Amino acid sequence: DSQTSTLQNPSHNYQFSGNYLVDLTVTDTNGCQNTITHNVTIWQGPTAKFNYHSACTGSLTYFIDKTIADGADIVAWDWSFGDPGSGGDNFSQEQNPSHAYSSEGIYQVILIAEDAHGCTDSDTVNIIVEPAPVADFTADSVCIGQAMSFIDQSYSNGQPITSWYWEFGDGATSTSANPSHTYATAGAYDVLLVVETAGQCSSEIVKTVQVHYLPTANFEWQGGIACENDSTHFTDLSQPTGNATINAWFWQFGDGTTSDIQHPDHYYAASGNYAVSLQVTDIYGCQSSISQTVSVSDGPV
Repeated sequence: DSQTSTLQNPSHNYQFSGNYLVDLTVTDTNGCQNTITHNVTIWQGPTAKFNYHSACTGSLTYFIDKTIADGADIVAWDWSFGDPGSGGDNFSQEQNPSHAYSSEGIYQVILIAEDAHGCTDSDTVNIIVEPAPVADFTADSVCIGQAMSFIDQSYSNGQPITSWYWEFGDGATSTSANPSHTYATAGAYDVLLVVETAGQCSSEIVKTVQVHYLPTANFEWQGGIACENDSTHFTDLSQPTGNATINAWFWQFGDGTTSDIQHPDHYYAASGNYAVSLQVTDIYGCQSSISQTVSVSDGPV
């Protein structure tokens, strides 16, 4: 390449790849000379590159080798993740490694790639490790047939949360931030919420929600006979379901009067047919009602 040296054992940096004819001429003390020529091949060498994704605390950051080979295959990778506190895990010789950063911050990641000719190149990237979001939600217990509302309580100290994924424990899913869902049967369900930020950092949480059974409303009255101007006694026969107990009763006697006593007595002022209804409520707020026709006979003369 037109460059020369008078050193016995020189070194030389070639700017371009290719084949070069190198001449060595030696001269002794008598002035006698001899020359030898060798062909020297200069390889292009690799171009080290890499990408990464999901740089978040508490989860793995994945590194993807994008090194470009030129003239020979890449045979070795040496990674330094800029995280000396991780000990031996700060280094890797895998082509596409992963690393778990324990705290947020800026880390200098270095990749040195080597090809089959022994040529090397390096790439250095400062990556930003963000704090992971914190997934959380609330949901009230409901009764069978009612829609359960899920309220997202997740937050992020890094980039904003941009996606939500819910599994309701019965095969149904949602991607809404604050969904509602109606369960077909009563019982306990494990609900999963996964949130992800704009920086692809994610977090998940599982909570158990409860769908309660309805009580069964029922009643009878004084052997099925009622007389005007006489006391008619109503007996609550309602049954709770599961571990619930009934704690509220609401009677409508069909003549405009009501009662919240469990086993009330009622006076009808006139004979006739009255639609009597009973609504019962258990400790979970679940309700059931029943209506029966009560015939009130004329009193004796």
